[in-house]
Amino acid sequence: MNGSANGERRRRVQQAAANMAAMWDSDLADQFVAADEGLQYPDGAGDVLDYLGALGPLALTATEVSQVRAMTQDIVDRYGPEHVWRTRTMLRIQLAWVLGRK
Repeated sequence: MNGSANGERRRRVQQAAANMAAMWDSDLADQFVAADEGLQYPDGAGDVLDYLGALGPLALTATEVSQVRAMTQDIVDRYGPEHVWRTRTMLRIQLAWVLGRK
């Protein structure tokens, strides 16, 4: 990778990190962590949403559940279920932003 491409990649990574930092909501994260208390990795989950953990704090409508399921399936297909499980708190915070609940 040449210097300019490396610099561009570094800039994109820094921008993504800044965007995530601006989006982070400690109170909401605490709600998700508390709601996930006692959950274990859902090996062979029956519903792809199980990889996101507890969704109760988002108070999703039936339509939103369907949309979130499709988005989550896309992430599972691209990165695997373990990725969704490991990043579930941040993914749910991002969902709160997208849904206008933050």
